[in-house]
Amino acid sequence: MLAARLAKYILYGDEVSIVNVTSKTKMFSLTGPLSSATLEGLGAAAPGPNGVALMGFQGSPVVVAEGSGLAAPGYTLVVDEQAAGELWRNLTLKGAIPMGEVEWEMARILQGRPAGGKELTEQHIPLEAGLYHAVSLNKGCYMGQETLAKVHKLNAVKQQLQGLLLDAAVQPGTPLLSGSEKAGTVTSVTQLPDGSHVGLGYVRCRANGRQIAVEGVQLTAAGVMATVVSRPYGTWHFPEGQGVQEPAPDAAGDLQDRALAAKASKEADKAAEAAAKEERLRVMQARLAAWQAEQAAQ
Repeated sequence: MLAARLAKYILYGDEVSIVNVTSKTKMFSLTGPLSSATLEGLGAAAPGPNGVALMGFQGSPVVVAEGSGLAAPGYTLVVDEQAAGELWRNLTLKGAIPMGEVEWEMARILQGRPAGGKELTEQHIPLEAGLYHAVSLNKGCYMGQETLAKVHKLNAVKQQLQGLLLDAAVQPGTPLLSGSEKAGTVTSVTQLPDGSHVGLGYVRCRANGRQIAVEGVQLTAAGVMATVVSRPYGTWHFPEGQGVQEPAPDAAGDLQDRALAAKASKEADKAAEAAAKEERLRVMQARLAAWQAEQAAQ
């Protein structure tokens, strides 16, 4: 699906081909403060911030990208499937602790990292998911860029992906309620080793046309108490150096206030015009009554 979408942007004459190698490769996330030392123990130089490097491992190339996929130091490794098992074994020999899908899902939710099909859908834009660090407003032109720029300029994000402390398990998709009013939706839930439950969900962050703080707010999901908490992965401002101007705190609110003021002024003008018309009619009726009385007296 992704390969087909990217292929649409290859221009005639471009010496580019896109091949889906998912079934032929494996991807590891190496996460933690000793990630660099572990990687260097395999004879590879760790790439710098946002960097990508190519290392060799037993005759197979390994792509190493800075970033573990969580809000923690680390790297992402992509290797040929035939060498993946041996690379995994060597990483564990260097002290890396294996983490399966269940543990990864737990770490992802605790960190607040959105996942495709759960938090990342066509119903949500990256700014709502806390992915300010993952998009740019001035890097070329791409689908959706104008929408992101407009939402950012007006400070008009209506909902934010936040962490949830849950009193019990609930199903993803369960509405989050503030009293009887819908305030968001649960998107992911997991159980921690101590038996408690945590989750992620989109929470409404605007009221009366203005941004509101949501951390610490208590909501309910199917009768279960859900307390909103911040998570380290989400970012709500563009990184410094992108040259993106931060919007006024209440840009969208001010715009709405001006619109409401203009509407109120227009309605006041209509009311004044109606009152003046009614007064003119009253004066005319009084004059007519006086003229009719004068005629009757003659």
